[in-house]
This record gives sequence, structure tokens and C-alpha cells, in this order.
Amino acid sequence: MAKVILWQSPNGWQISVTPKQERMADDAGVWPKDPKGAEYCEVLYGLHEGEPTYSDEEWEALIRGNGPRQVESEVLWSENLGELTNYAIGKAGDRYYFSWSEWKWPVQNEDGRDEVPADDIEDGLNGIHWFGSLKEALDDARGTIETLSDVHPEWAKEALYTLGATRLTTGEAARLLGVTEMRVRKLCQDGRMGYKTRWSHDWLIPLRDVEGFQRRKAGRPQKEPPYERKDEWGGYAVRKSKKGFIVEWWSARQGEPTDAKYLVEYGDGYGPETDLASRHNELMTVGDYICACAEDPAIARVRVRCLRKSRIVR
Repeated sequence: MAKVILWQSPNGWQISVTPKQERMADDAGVWPKDPKGAEYCEVLYGLHEGEPTYSDEEWEALIRGNGPRQVESEVLWSENLGELTNYAIGKAGDRYYFSWSEWKWPVQNEDGRDEVPADDIEDGLNGIHWFGSLKEALDDARGTIETLSDVHPEWAKEALYTLGATRLTTGEAARLLGVTEMRVRKLCQDGRMGYKTRWSHDWLIPLRDVEGFQRRKAGRPQKEPPYERKDEWGGYAVRKSKKGFIVEWWSARQGEPTDAKYLVEYGDGYGPETDLASRHNELMTVGDYICACAEDPAIARVRVRCLRKSRIVR
């Protein structure tokens, strides 16, 4: 005789399990169901002398049959928060996951290989999220660690450090950088990232090397769309440069455009252009003129005379 607990399902089915079998089910994150698909969720009789319904081997097989589908995985990074929770980032096929669990996912199967649930699970202290790229899994892991930084600052600091030391393959680094694998190998050969040991067949690239290269990578400045204005007789386009505003002017009388800077004299739009009282006589840069047009659309409707080298260009 053994110590057992009698459980009952909503359909009236009963099952006797030992405390060891209860722990096995808790560790697996599943609970067996009756023939009608309902879980044994109610304790009908507490710990007492009796015979378990299933042996330990049968119970383990029953748990595996009711548990989530498992896939073999490769662990890229793992970190324990004391004895409470284990965090891990891994890869299975062309997918990546971030997991947190009390029983330390991934678990080893009978062949000694690591296995994790194949689908998303979020059950309080135990869960796993699947992603199509390593970057998404890393972002999810960092977000979780940062939420714990106030409660466990030292652990969070250490976890982020070990996360940065995660070693990637040249293919994974290439996908993160958005370049070819050949380009990554060239960067490794130039000493800009990664290293090799006497036992490694390929380059080992720490994650912080890849992210550091992303920060140093010079980006091309975005070109602002030119401000253009055209009419029957001519027009101009204004482009912003480091030295100021550059105006390209063209007209039927003037000929080819020029890159010279101009000052403009503009009317206020509320009177005839020939009326001196309705015109602003001060000179301004084209950039100032554009700002004036934005503040008062009426100004943009008047004809502008451009002054270049003290002569009027019409």
C-alpha cells in the first residue's frame, strides 16, 4: 500500500495518484484528463492509504501524451534568478524562443537532447514565446530583464552582461546586421568583431560585438525633399545644405539653373506688386522666405524677385 490522493473530474471520473506523481505533473505543467477531456481538478479525498491508478512509468507516458508538443532546441543563452526562475534564449529550426520557467526549460528527453514546447505558452511563472528572428527574442528577453531591474538590480546587471556575451554564428550575426555572411567573415578577418579558438571551426561572435558595430555604423543622412515653385515663366527649387539654403533658378529668359545663393524681396500679397506700400523692402534668405510663406499662405501667391550680385533676375 502507498500514500495516495483521490482526484475527481467534473464528469465524475476518479483517479488516485501519489505525491510523487503530483510533482511530476506539476513539473511538466500539465494535468491528466478523463476520457471525456476534462481535467481531474477536485481533491475528493486527501492523503490516505491506497493503490495508485497508474504506475510511475504509465503516469509519465500519460503526462507526455497530454502535454504540449515538444521540439528539440539549441540553447544560446540561459540565466537563473536564484532558485525561482530560469530564463533562456534558444533556437529550434529557423525559429527562436525566449522562455521563463520554474523547472528550467529546456528539459532533456530520453536521448539527452534539449526539448521545449513547440507553441507559445504563458502560464504565470512558466512560459515561452516564439519569434521568427533572433532580434525579436533578444528584445523580449531584455524587456523582461529590465522590468526586474528595480527588484533585482545586481542580477539584472549580470544577466544583461551575460546576454551580451552570447556567442553567435556568422549566419546569425549576418541576419542581425542585415548583410551577407561573407561580409561578416570579412569583418572578423579584419579584427572588427568575433574571435577564433584553436578548437572552433568557425568564428565565434559575441552579441555585444554585433550591436557595437551597429552603433558605429555610419548612416547616410536623409535627403529632405526640395521646396519647389514653378510658374509659366520660371521657378526655383530650394535645397538645404550644411552651408545654408541653395537656390536653383530657371526661367525662359535666364537659361540654365545656378547653385548661387539668393536674397529675396517679396510682397505681402495684399496689394498690387507695384504698390510700394504693400511690399516688404527688407532682404531675406530664401529659407526665411519659406518660413514666411508657411506662416502666411498669401505671401506664397505673390511674385518674388530674386537679387543676385546686386542685379535683378527676372
